[in-house]
Amino acid sequence: KAAADKAAADKAAADKAAADKAAADKAAADKAAIEKEIADFQKSTVKITSVKNSKGKKIVVKFKKINDAGYQVSYGTKSNFKGAKAKTTSNTSYTIKNLKKGKTYYVRVRAYKTIGGNKVYSKYSSKKKVVIKK
Repeated sequence: KAAADKAAADKAAADKAAADKAAADKAAADKAAIEKEIADFQKSTVKITSVKNSKGKKIVVKFKKINDAGYQVSYGTKSNFKGAKAKTTSNTSYTIKNLKKGKTYYVRVRAYKTIGGNKVYSKYSSKKKVVIKK
């Protein structure tokens, strides 16, 4: 009877070790998949389709959709974006309001997404220049 109990205990320990190894392998595969998704997303770039000054000292920015992402629109009066403001949206267009007439503004956009519990950003789009005339 003691030999049978020992054999059963050994089998249970072996089954637990196999289950632990399978769980560790799955976790490693999941981590690798998340890291690949993060790397791929960070390489992507949002493409601005139009940036126009509209009546009422506003800029309307339109850009192409990236699946399951939100967007951060960054704008300012300096081409290097020092002191720039950033606003977020889930739409593929954004209206920037309360701008100064006669000033030149620079606009750029990037996408963001939560992957594996971390907020990950894409590259910025190329910057666009707009003069407020209306």
